[in-house]
Amino acid sequence: VLYLALRRVGAGVGEDTVVGPVGEVGEVGEVGEVGAERSASRLRRRGQPLLLLIWLVFSALPLAALVALSLKPTAELAAPFTFWPQAVSWDHYRALVAGMHWTGLADWTRWTPWSRSYLQSLGYAAISTVASLLIALPAAYALSRRAFFGDRTLMAWLLVNRLTPPAILLGAYLQGAALARLTDSPVAVASAHLLFTLPIAVWILEGVLSRVPRSLDEAARMDGHSFGYVLRRILLPLIRRGVAVAAAYCFVASWSEQLLARVLMAGPVQPAGEGLVAALAGSRPDWGVAAAATVMLLLPGLFALAIIRSAFARGLSFGRL
Repeated sequence: VLYLALRRVGAGVGEDTVVGPVGEVGEVGEVGEVGAERSASRLRRRGQPLLLLIWLVFSALPLAALVALSLKPTAELAAPFTFWPQAVSWDHYRALVAGMHWTGLADWTRWTPWSRSYLQSLGYAAISTVASLLIALPAAYALSRRAFFGDRTLMAWLLVNRLTPPAILLGAYLQGAALARLTDSPVAVASAHLLFTLPIAVWILEGVLSRVPRSLDEAARMDGHSFGYVLRRILLPLIRRGVAVAAAYCFVASWSEQLLARVLMAGPVQPAGEGLVAALAGSRPDWGVAAAATVMLLLPGLFALAIIRSAFARGLSFGRL
């Protein structure tokens, strides 16, 4: 809104200007148009940094307050409010990740319940992401390269399936997990998350593959190369940015989903988001632990986007996004 208002003000300045550069002869309307364009350009150059600063403050201030809250000692949380902690303390993080180290993988009982939940949540999010890509790539290739009866209907059904609330199929997932003996297993959660990660992955990759000329893979097939070779050696290097977008979406969607994960993992090890709920439960919530848990829950998504940031930024301009 601020940017559009700035452009409107810039366009309005100079409409009545009739004085042009020295020695330049022109009609009044042309001179006024040149003056308005220059005034608008100056306002945009001066206003865009200000708009960027406002956006950065608006988006970063809550995160800064969250990190500052997680670093305050317990005694300081009961004192009068201060934005920055007077003494930095890592006690809330230590309470969450106590026992979380690679040498302790063999001794699962040494980990705190929240750290075990955190690792299992990372596990089912990774499994769901890898499974979505492995299934979506051949499906997207077929939809982009082959015309068959109902192909457009199938693409529309994928989007409709994405809009289906997970709670509707909760009973079916519980029965299926019980029959497969996968109750309280990360595999059951990852399989359930395919409900909404797989359709959007197919949708994104189909749009990306549709922009790749068919002559490339057709020439490779004529040379005797297999489908696996064409997909791995020719197409994947060309669509890696689209794959990065699909992978980032699938991971973040699986990581942030809580309903199916909470029900399908009903044992002692709950999803990582339950640690935040437990910290806020009761008559006296532990705000320091809750803030630390929230920061820890944000880290996997931020880390994944940091790794593929260049491919993700460019991939947004391709395909369906």
